[in-house]
Order: sequence, then structure tokens, then C-alpha cells
Amino acid sequence: MGLCSVLNNWIKAWCSYCARLRFFRFFYLQGAYSLLLIGLCCAKPTHLEHAKASELLKGIAQWSPFQATFTYEQPEIKPICGRIVVQGKKYHLYTSTQEVICNGKTTWVYLPKEREVQISLAGLHGSSILPWSVIRHYKKKCRIQSAQATSIDHTPCYVVTLQAKHASCQILQWVLTFRQSKGLEQLFRITWQETDQQHSVRLENVHTEIHVDKDEFLFHPDRHPDVEVVDLR
Repeated sequence: MGLCSVLNNWIKAWCSYCARLRFFRFFYLQGAYSLLLIGLCCAKPTHLEHAKASELLKGIAQWSPFQATFTYEQPEIKPICGRIVVQGKKYHLYTSTQEVICNGKTTWVYLPKEREVQISLAGLHGSSILPWSVIRHYKKKCRIQSAQATSIDHTPCYVVTLQAKHASCQILQWVLTFRQSKGLEQLFRITWQETDQQHSVRLENVHTEIHVDKDEFLFHPDRHPDVEVVDLR
């Protein structure tokens, strides 16, 4: 009876040990898998990916002047469509309800329906659509988080993600999508994540190296008689 009791206790102990071993092995594997996922998410782009992303960013920095049609999207807000002309930090944005004109120092917001023009120092009106603003944020506040080739609607694309270096930045993330056409990558969507919401601008019919009239980026009161001027400077 003594030997049987010893064997019985040994078998119970062995079974308990095996059960614990399987238990801990399960969590060990789960932990290793989780660390692998975290590593993949936090992995930096390779040298070739970083070089490709830098090349694309440098390319859109050289868009000057250019014009394009755009669709601006924001959650719970009807999409806004329009046209924009850009030369450096100057731009002229047209929509069905307003015009926003900036000469780099002063911004005019013309509201035809209200017959009003608001004048302010050059600020954020329309600036998020402009490639130069993306480059400015990238150089000062962002880093290239990822860069990868993909396909959208069966069209080859290249997606570059820029991540803010600090959580205090107003814009936390930029995603630039380049569509490949005739062997070239052309920027066609800019998505950015602010602290409280996401915005997206889709660019179409982009034309670069266009001729721009010298008064394109000025508001002319004589062309809009009886307009009320609201100076916010």
C-alpha cells in the first residue's frame, strides 16, 4: 500500500507539473506573439522605403505653381468640392459658397451669398490641402513612420505615413497616397488626424507648371461692389 500511495502521489504531481507547463507555455507563446506584433507595428521603414518616401515628398514640394480640383471630407459634414490654385505659400481656393485667397501674408475669405469679405493674417484657411504645409510639418514635427506599395481599386499606389514626433502636435498623423499613372506617382489623397477628428482631401486633375496671373492671389474690392469688409487683423 505504501508503494502504491507513493506512485499515486508521484503521478498526480507529474500530471500537475505537465498541466502547469502547458499553461505557462500557452502564455509564453501568446506573449511572444504579442511582442512580435508590437515589433511589426513599431518597425521603422527600411532604407529603400525611406528613400522612396523622401523622393515622393521632395517631388510634391516642387509643385509650384499648380492647380487641381479637390474634395474635402470630414466626419458628419457634407463633402466640400472645389478648385485650388497654388504658388508657394500663396493660394486661391474656390468652392460653391466661398473663395479663400492668400498672398502669403494676408487671407481674404469672400462669402458671395452674405456679400462679405473677411480679412485676416495668413492662417490655416485651406493650408492643410497644400503640399508645402505637409512638407513643413514633416521637416519640423514629423517623421516617416511607414512607406509601402499597395493597390486601391486595382490601381497601384504608394502610401506614405508621417507621424508627429510629439503628442502635443495639433496634427498627429499625415497619410499621403500616391497613385501610379504612366510610370509616375501622383499625389491624389491627403488624410490627416488631428487630436479630435480626421480630415481627408482628394486631389484630381492636378496640373503643374501652369501660368498664373499676377493678381490671382489678391482680392479686388472693385470687382465686388457693395461688399461688406470685416477686418479681423
